[in-house]
Amino acid sequence: MITNEKLMHYIGGHFHEIGGACQKQIFNSVDIVNGFQKDNSISGSIAEIGVRDGKFLIGLSFMLSSDEKLAAIDLFEKQDLNIYRSGWRPPEHGLPFFRTYKTLRY
Repeated sequence: MITNEKLMHYIGGHFHEIGGACQKQIFNSVDIVNGFQKDNSISGSIAEIGVRDGKFLIGLSFMLSSDEKLAAIDLFEKQDLNIYRSGWRPPEHGLPFFRTYKTLRY
């Protein structure tokens, strides 16, 4: 069971509006690991490689403490470098939901 209230709100709401293959069940494990890290004073920033639309990254952002940072690593507008065409989208697609997500309040 997920204990992070902001994460639960995200999964129950906007999570379903974002494209991508991320399933909400993955956050059960993420929340357990996050709880272990907090209980044992383990801190550090978070990065995701292969962001696509940001569905998983947004969920990860709720695990951050105020002094930690979040990094998104992907080809984004450089789709010409995406030789496998995995997660291909036109360059103008960007991450519209991720870019505006910071305006949502919980």
